[in-house]
Amino acid sequence: MSIDRTCAYCGAGHGRPRFAGAQLDYSVSHTRDHVVVGVVSEGLVGVDVDTVPRRDTVDRLATKALTPHERGVWDRLPEDQRPAAFVRLWTRKEAAVKLTGHGLAAALSALDANGPELVVSGRLPASWPPHKVHLRDVRWRAGHVLALASTSPVQHVIRLSPEDLLRSPDPGADVTRSSFGNSYPTGI
Repeated sequence: MSIDRTCAYCGAGHGRPRFAGAQLDYSVSHTRDHVVVGVVSEGLVGVDVDTVPRRDTVDRLATKALTPHERGVWDRLPEDQRPAAFVRLWTRKEAAVKLTGHGLAAALSALDANGPELVVSGRLPASWPPHKVHLRDVRWRAGHVLALASTSPVQHVIRLSPEDLLRSPDPGADVTRSSFGNSYPTGI
């Protein structure tokens, strides 16, 4: 299977990676210690994982990355809850712009990621896709936040460790799986 990086917007070789000629779509994200790969058989997917940052980092980024609505909700949170709430919105936005192929060229402050679907406001690139972007939080390790964005609602998330993949050389063999649900309440 080959990977195609042709940009859907300009045709150059810096585009969103995808499997050439396959119905599967994937997205990759990593932190210093973890790699996450999201794969869907229908539509497009974007994933992002990040560590919960220090409060001074969050305060600096919040003014640039949050919509006025998100900022209003965020400002009312107790200060000790703000870093996790901010990184939840950040990872949702990053997952969405990975899905669209725009990356950080899209203004994150124009993307409201607080609900189950991304709400777009303000000026975005003319090539912004017309389809809905569904957002989902995925429970991950302590101190980390993982978000998934998709063009088709994802009903189940299955976690396979590298050991699970190595233990099952037969593609039809059953492997150990764990389903994860949302780890954060709706509304930051």
